[in-house]
Parts: sequence; structure tokens; C-alpha cells
Amino acid sequence: MKAAVARSEVERKTARQSAAQVQRAAQGRAPKGMRPLGYTVAGGIIAHEAEAVRAIFIAFNAGSSLSAITAALSGEVSERTLPKVPALPRHRRTVTIERNDRREAESKSLPKEKQRRLRPVPANGPWPPSTVLGILRNPRYAGYTTYTPNNVQAGGGKRRSWRASILRDEAGEPVRGQWDPIVDEGTWSAVQDRLDSTDRVTNRVGTERRHLGSGLYRCGVCDQRLRSHSGSYRCAGHITRSREQVDEFVTATIRARLARPVPADPLPSQDEPRLKEIKAEIGTHRARIARAQRDYDDAVIEGRDLKRVREHEEAAISTLNAERVRLSTNATAGVVLAAAHPVTASQAADLGAKRGVIESLCEVRLLPHRRGVKAFDPESVQISWR
Repeated sequence: MKAAVARSEVERKTARQSAAQVQRAAQGRAPKGMRPLGYTVAGGIIAHEAEAVRAIFIAFNAGSSLSAITAALSGEVSERTLPKVPALPRHRRTVTIERNDRREAESKSLPKEKQRRLRPVPANGPWPPSTVLGILRNPRYAGYTTYTPNNVQAGGGKRRSWRASILRDEAGEPVRGQWDPIVDEGTWSAVQDRLDSTDRVTNRVGTERRHLGSGLYRCGVCDQRLRSHSGSYRCAGHITRSREQVDEFVTATIRARLARPVPADPLPSQDEPRLKEIKAEIGTHRARIARAQRDYDDAVIEGRDLKRVREHEEAAISTLNAERVRLSTNATAGVVLAAAHPVTASQAADLGAKRGVIESLCEVRLLPHRRGVKAFDPESVQISWR
């Protein structure tokens, strides 16, 4: 009987706690427990951590891998890391130190026997990719409040659908939290699309490329993809080419392509009806800006009216451009190709984004180098634009 009473009390306590959590989430209040990176326990923003979170989302959306981002967070510098993602101590270590400081401050006014013991502080080791994945998946960064008793499977697959954890009201609309979002909804949604994509290769050893053309360039003899080995790109029995010389030539050619003023649109064309519609809609919005500018020059409208029209139309153009990039290119190249200054964006991009740009714009084939010629021969690198 005592066991039955105890079990019943545990079940009632669990139900009360669950109801309280649902109520807290429905009110948009920050959940209790370990604070996420960038937020205080009460939901306030920690500026330097929030900047790191934004950098993580931007980097991943630009094509960077989880391992490259974790390397940058851990302070490791290599050609695959991102200098724009700041190095930070492990989040669990930071939170443990904060909790110990709070316990120590609360214990000063208590007798020695009632003072709370301090927890061991974890060592500041490298960030694990799973932590970065949790950051990218967390809907709280887009301002959504969440609650789900069990992780919901997306379409019965292995990947968890974090969109399903977003709490919705009776009308089916997402419940917004009482905290400021760190990233906008569009960025968070784009990251989820990339994470949910079945084309992503995960949990595989050695899938991340370490060189620009490895697995991307093709042999000009047999059309097989080339491998990198000892400073060269190789196809057994056909070609062996200097990796440094080929990469420099391809990079310079891509930058020249991005720098061309005409055509102004560097994105490869696709036979998509929606792309034609988007181009027409962008032209309509630009025509409205031009018409408002003429009306202002003729003193038909005032400066504030011109400003209002320009801001409204430019916001619509920005949204259409983002959709155009998604339809025209792969996710890794989108940020570079849609940038106001693609050449500058290309120079600042990491290896994954640079590979994505090449894959979106062209195909690169290497031919055998002419015998007896020591100088690099540009004609031995065939670049076919898409």
C-alpha cells in the first residue's frame, strides 16, 4: 500500500510539473534549466555569446561544415576554420563557473553546515560537433517557444524534426517567446532545410574535403573525379597536376567571373518557371522605385514618401533574391553569389563555400600537362560554364 501511494504521488507530481512546463511555454516564458548559449536564465541576451551564435548560423548557412565551425569555436586555426566565428570556452564549463559563483554568493550568509558544495569545473577542451548541431537546431534562437514530451521523428526518419517541437496556439500559429530572437526566422528556417536535406552526408569519416578541387575537378581523359595526394590532383594512369597551380588558376578565373559587371547576375540559369516569375517581379519592384524617384524629382511626392517606397520595395526584392538563390544554386554557394559584392564575399568564404561556388558556376576538367613544358599551361585546365 505504501509503495502504491508513493507511486501515485510520483505520478501526480510528474503531471503537475508537465502542466507547469506547458503553461510556462504557452505564456512564452523562458524555460528553466541550463541556459542556452547567448541567453541568460531569464531570457536576456549575452552580447558576446549572441554574436558567436549569429556567426555560427551565418557560417553554416554559407556552407561551412560542423567540424569547421567547432574548430573555430575551439580556437583551432587552419584553412578550413572560419575566422569570423569567435573562439569561446566550452559552454558547460562557463555555466558551471557561473553556478558555482552563484552558490558561493548565496552561501556567504548561511552557516557552514548549510552552505552548498561547489561543483567540479569541466576542463576547457574542444567543442563537440553535437553541441553546435544543438545550437543550429534550437528554435529558441528564432524566438519560438517550444515544448514536446518526446522528440518527434520527421517522416519516420532518423533525423528529429525540431520544427515539430515549436508550441502552437489554438489557431495553429507558433507561440512567440518573451525574449529577443538572436537570428531571424528566415535564417533559422534555411538552416533547418539544410540539416533536414537527405543529400547531407553525416556520421562518415573523411567526408569533409580538405582541398579545393578534391572530388570536384574531373579528369579530362576519363571524366572521373580527381583525388588529392601529396600536393597533386591525380587520376591513376592519366594525369598528375600540381594542386597549388591549378587551384590558383581556378580561383582567379572564378573571381574574374564574379567581378564581371555584365551580366550583373552571376547565378547560373536554370529552366525553372518560378525563376522567370521572380525576375519579372524583381523588375516590377525596381520599376516602382524608379517611378517614385521620378515623382520625387518632379516634386510630386516628398522625401519621406520616397524613403518609404524604397524601403518597402527593396525588402521585397531582398526576399525574392533569397528565393532565387535557393532555386538557382546549392546551399553552400548562396551567400557568396547573392552578396552585394560577390568577389569580396568569395575571398572571405571558407573552403566549403568556395567549393559550392565552383560547383554552381562551372565544371573543371584537367588535361595532361605537355611534356617538356615546365611553365603552367592555362589551356590544360578546361572550365565549362553552366
